[in-house]
Amino acid sequence: MTELQQPQSCNTDATRRASQAACEAAYVKSEDGSIQRCIYDAARGRPCRLLRSTTYTCSDQTDAFQCGDLKSMMALLPGVWCNNDVSRRASRRICETTFFYQANGNVRLCKHDAIAGKCIADGSTSYSCSVPPGPPPLGIDSPFTCEDLGSMLDVRSLLPPQWCGSDTERSNDMTACETTYATKENGRVARCKYDDGRSKCILDQSVEYDCPS
Repeated sequence: MTELQQPQSCNTDATRRASQAACEAAYVKSEDGSIQRCIYDAARGRPCRLLRSTTYTCSDQTDAFQCGDLKSMMALLPGVWCNNDVSRRASRRICETTFFYQANGNVRLCKHDAIAGKCIADGSTSYSCSVPPGPPPLGIDSPFTCEDLGSMLDVRSLLPPQWCGSDTERSNDMTACETTYATKENGRVARCKYDDGRSKCILDQSVEYDCPS
């Protein structure tokens, strides 16, 4: 998030007035160190305003990244970048729980830029980490083989046949969404993918797989 410096206020910047993401990525720190967030309310004449009802007391110390954290994060496949996916651009949580390996084997983390609406590579630091043990974290960018279908649900096999977004549970739960797929009319398989920005489970149209039935 961005700390606003005096004499700035939540509503002084045109970008924050026009964008909810930019507005709510800003905060004001008082002289006593307490923090108040900016919130967006398009119905008001001053759409980006200070949330005065809630004050936060935060330590300046943040938890440092450790290589063990990779076990709960998602590794991007070669050629896939932080900003490629709309859900990572829209969600700080999804963006900052992904990483990729550089050509030298080092790890670089993805970092969310709410003002620009982007998920970018954190250019400040890279880490030398061994590949975390165990299976890769679940996610649409995880390696996929046809053998994985045995532990996944074909939504088109349900009665009546469904699509990825037909079920409320899948739209509310990334895991429930991304452990399903759909067999298309051409016989190919497409995976279901969670769009955090729209809170929807959608069909990933970018890749289809030829898997034996």
